[in-house]
Amino acid sequence: MELFEQKNGVIIDLGYLQDKFLIDAIDATNSIPFVVGYKIGALPVLEAGLKDTLRSIRKISSKPLLYDHQKLGSDLPDIYKGRMLDLIKSYGADGVFLFPLGGKEVLEAIINKCIEIELIPVVCGDLSYKGFFAEEGGYIDIDVQQRIYLDAASYGVSHFMMSCNRVDRIKIYCHQLGGIIGQLKLIFTGINSADCNNLPDSCSQLKHNKAFALFDDSFSNTDEYVSALNTFWEGFKKKLEITSFSII
Repeated sequence: MELFEQKNGVIIDLGYLQDKFLIDAIDATNSIPFVVGYKIGALPVLEAGLKDTLRSIRKISSKPLLYDHQKLGSDLPDIYKGRMLDLIKSYGADGVFLFPLGGKEVLEAIINKCIEIELIPVVCGDLSYKGFFAEEGGYIDIDVQQRIYLDAASYGVSHFMMSCNRVDRIKIYCHQLGGIIGQLKLIFTGINSADCNNLPDSCSQLKHNKAFALFDDSFSNTDEYVSALNTFWEGFKKKLEITSFSII
């Protein structure tokens, strides 16, 4: 299963837009070819509920919708074997982000359920901010994310979200995961500059994989939003040495 036909593109992150701007942002971007899908997260769901949010979007866009439950994967395995993922799928989501810190049994339960209901899992690993890993003052051992990615690949997962400012780890992940499942579908987060200048220059491994960037700029008006999006896309293409928009 694949979320995107395109080899490269931008996913609009709607997770922190107020509900009143949600439809305006989609209306402004839905016809743009390099916009390949939308990520739905905390703020609009807390305001309007997941069912109403996804169904409102579905009325105006047929592009893939990815739901971010804010670190899905830290609860009991039985939770994910139940109705939770069924509901996410039934409301219109095509994929779901997961961060399985609950352990390998949780990871397996989510992936098996996703396969059963044809909901595509996107496995997350490193977070972009300094202070996440134990060696940076956080609580997570630095090898945990590598184990999560490798275990997910062993279950057939090919979609992964990775933090752009951890490029040395991305190179390691791409080499290891590519050897297990072939072409990867990578979603980059943590690109927090208008022209992607904080995204390191492309490494050779990325050219063989599908690569997408999350765009999470604030929405004020349509013209400014689309202008910022176009600047972002041009910066992303340059960094990954993409010469044109393509479907492969």
